[in-house]
Amino acid sequence: MEESLHADEVVHAMASLVRSSFGPLGAETLLFCPPEPPILTSSGYTILHCADMTKSHIAHPMKSFLMQKVRAVYRDMGDGVSQYLLLLDLILQRIEISRVWSTAFATAKSSIGPLFHATFDTSTIRTAVIFDAVTRLPSPSFHEAARAIVTTALTGLFNPSVVAFLADLTVDWMFKSVAASFHHLLPTTPADLHVYLDHIQRHANDTLLQLSMGPLDASRITRRHEYLIRLSSHSNVTLRDEKLPMGQRIVLFVGSLDQLGASAVEVQVPSATTYLSSIHWSAQRVDEFVTTLKSQHQVNLVLCSECAPDHVVASCVQHGIVCLPFVDKADLFALAARTGVSWLTNVFDPIDEARHVAVNTAPLRLIRAGGASFVVLDALTWPSTSSYSPTEEATEVRVVVPQVLLRAPSKGLCKQYYYAVKKGLRVLRFWCSSSSMTSPSSFCHDDEATPQTYLASLGGAQAPELGLAHALMHSSPLSSLIPLPVRAILAQALVGTYSLLRANSMASSTSAPFPAVHHHHILMGRIDLDTCCDDTPNNQTTSRYEAIKGVVLDMRAVLTTHAGPYVYMLFLRCDAMWFKGGVVLGWR
Repeated sequence: MEESLHADEVVHAMASLVRSSFGPLGAETLLFCPPEPPILTSSGYTILHCADMTKSHIAHPMKSFLMQKVRAVYRDMGDGVSQYLLLLDLILQRIEISRVWSTAFATAKSSIGPLFHATFDTSTIRTAVIFDAVTRLPSPSFHEAARAIVTTALTGLFNPSVVAFLADLTVDWMFKSVAASFHHLLPTTPADLHVYLDHIQRHANDTLLQLSMGPLDASRITRRHEYLIRLSSHSNVTLRDEKLPMGQRIVLFVGSLDQLGASAVEVQVPSATTYLSSIHWSAQRVDEFVTTLKSQHQVNLVLCSECAPDHVVASCVQHGIVCLPFVDKADLFALAARTGVSWLTNVFDPIDEARHVAVNTAPLRLIRAGGASFVVLDALTWPSTSSYSPTEEATEVRVVVPQVLLRAPSKGLCKQYYYAVKKGLRVLRFWCSSSSMTSPSSFCHDDEATPQTYLASLGGAQAPELGLAHALMHSSPLSSLIPLPVRAILAQALVGTYSLLRANSMASSTSAPFPAVHHHHILMGRIDLDTCCDDTPNNQTTSRYEAIKGVVLDMRAVLTTHAGPYVYMLFLRCDAMWFKGGVVLGWR
């Protein structure tokens, strides 16, 4: 079957036959036009049937299919055959317009990257991702480039000294996370560094501690062997009554010691005696667990994520063990990643001292800052690389994120610094992702393309939006791949974005308490189809044609909402010449 099967061509030919046979102008676009004689009668089916007097073995397959549908409509409705064809023709025309624009924007999406890289290739600043293999510290040029990126992102939020301090704090946090994660591979590409930044940003809510009532200069990143654990209550009886020795041997327990752990089984007992026996057996089993921790492994600190009842606390005190209940699971998991140990989930788990016991060689301290209580572990032992064998749980948290102690004179200002640091992390993360997207290797379809090893950025005092818009509107081998209407839309959007950013920058620099809001209409996905269509509408008018009125189905009505423009369908009663697009219906 070599003949084309495009449905739109066949439907348009059949609809043209209907339009040429009915209507006052011979090219009618109305489906109903009362009070004039209706354009659709049974004669419409007769004309189509006579026009299709072809043999079945040479008939167009799509035309045969449409004629089957026309006959079915005629058998069910009698009239309405021509309405069906005209409506189908209109639908296919709109589908074709949408398909053309979708294809054009898909072409633009695949071509805009190479065009951007070619436009700014000469002015791009390339920074290599280089870390020292021994110290795991970045090269000076890499450190300065990252600091410049964050400083640019935070400029204008605070005074220059505060911006410089927050930029240094954010960049040092990223690089110290790389240095602390010595069980994780050193990043050599922007994609590798993106993994670190994604992990830091995901755990920023737990590791970025807001400690108000202090100067910003007192903010710091915790040392390699230091960790702060948040307490649910500042008056813990075990910390008040028990004095720990110089060092602690720590076990992490995820679950409740009241129910023998997270994997305990609930059993129904027939009598009160059996119930009391079960309680006694549970308490006895917990006591045996505590005794094993003390006698065989010399553990004197248990961190539990859930509750620890009084009899468990009493048993721990009797054996000289401090039990801290209701410790945040995020702190337990981070401490496990920091020390290289695993956590226990019930009292029946076998205890391996190398895998489950962490060591802190300094005295246990309790501090209160920012309205919360913290237990400070100052000298955690670091596991050796040769003896470290991560379990299934520890493998997911191999990236170690140090805690940041963020201080400010007030809680409100501390919250602003907190969001500024998180913004710096987002900018660094986007820097890594955008560098891999705009690199030449990312546009190469060769399977052996080498990954990009440098980060790309532009120098200051530039307007890349205007530069790319200028490149789009000038003919070049790369820009010619994008259709001209799409290039016009993208250029208009880029210029509008630049104007919006400049207006926001100027508004933020003024001292007015309520700066004026400038609305810039940026055209991204819609364009007036009449401006891109080469067909000129038929402007022939007659008094009879102008007198015909009907109900217009406006498919391009736009409703402006707070979320943006919304396209919907609207029924209007108007003259056919006044409305040049859509479907005109009548009423009965």
